[in-house]
Amino acid sequence: MARKLLFSILALVSLVILAGIYRFNFTHDDLYVVQEDGSVVPLDEDIDRVMLTLFSIKAHEGWSIKLPESQSQPPAEARLTRVDLSGDRRFASGDYQDGPERGSVRLDYMKMLTLNYVGDADQMLFVAPFFVSNQGSGVFAYLGLFNLNHKRGDIAQLGSVFIGDRIEIRDLQVEEPFDVTSSVSLSYLPHGDEQSMAEAPAKLVTKLIKVTPSGFSEQR
Repeated sequence: MARKLLFSILALVSLVILAGIYRFNFTHDDLYVVQEDGSVVPLDEDIDRVMLTLFSIKAHEGWSIKLPESQSQPPAEARLTRVDLSGDRRFASGDYQDGPERGSVRLDYMKMLTLNYVGDADQMLFVAPFFVSNQGSGVFAYLGLFNLNHKRGDIAQLGSVFIGDRIEIRDLQVEEPFDVTSSVSLSYLPHGDEQSMAEAPAKLVTKLIKVTPSGFSEQR
């Protein structure tokens, strides 16, 4: 009788231990993360939704865009926190504050372009257009160069090139697909000299932008 009672107790303890292991390792119910503002949230809620949506990476560090014209040290950044739909276009967007200036950044993730960089297998070099708008009427377009580290689950911004104000980007492709330092061909519609900013841009322009693993080198 005593042996059966001991066996029942051991079986019950084992079930409790297994239930705890399952809950800890698979449900994360007991795992919490302290955010920068001091709030405490469950681990799954701390996963960055933009990184998960765009790259299927469960990262806790988000993707931030450095503002090219920022005079702050270090430069102000906009963390991409939303995935937006605008017509037939898709954007990852976020807000920023640079001193007294407030604004937003939208990145056209449907035009992200991977470059043919032979390097670390855990890294991916790519370019993507993004747009900066503030309290003024301008919407300033840039081409950004980024490095995604799959192992760490983070993105570093390596550089940016100003394209224009209130332009419409039509096409982005690798001009020299077998060159390690690729040339990116960017086609877009700017406003003509005789057009007002209220009119739709109509003149097609194509630029070739040379890219290296460390940044943009030239454009023509």
